[in-house]
Amino acid sequence: EACSYLEEVYGFYNANYLYEDSAYHKGTNEEINAYLEEKMEKHSFSFYFSRKFADFAGLFMAFFSTIILSVLFLQDTRKQNYELLHTKPISAAKYVIGKVSVGFFICFVTLLILNLVFWGLCLIHTRESGFEVKLLDFFIATICYIVPNMLMIICVYALISIIFKTSLPAVPLLIFYMVYSNMGTR
Repeated sequence: EACSYLEEVYGFYNANYLYEDSAYHKGTNEEINAYLEEKMEKHSFSFYFSRKFADFAGLFMAFFSTIILSVLFLQDTRKQNYELLHTKPISAAKYVIGKVSVGFFICFVTLLILNLVFWGLCLIHTRESGFEVKLLDFFIATICYIVPNMLMIICVYALISIIFKTSLPAVPLLIFYMVYSNMGTR
């Protein structure tokens, strides 16, 4: 009916062929097993699952690092702490590098725990199906996709905190960045 309507109203020919070529259909057991065998010859199941994990963990770590860093930097901008920091025998650069390093370390440990939890869940839920699950796939996806973004967020957070002498302007800017960067193509 839709094809007939398109042909009558808009003069759009071959709509039926386009519909048949792009239509989804329920696969048979043989088709699904052939598709899975083809995909699993190239990479292990955990290769594909770790990419999906990286999508989730990347967004989670962006929000988590924004919250953790706001707590980490907010204490330094209070008046009594700010004056105390300038009386200590440590340089400003070393202090900032120390803060950034601690923030990165906390986020990285959290990310490692997430990797182990999702690897364990993947292992538990796929053991009956016989899919190959490798912990290394999770770590590779984490190093390639999440760690650079997390490092960028921490550095931008530190830069904004130094420029404005408070960490509060960084929170909405980073949330805006996260929403904008995860919008997709549409």
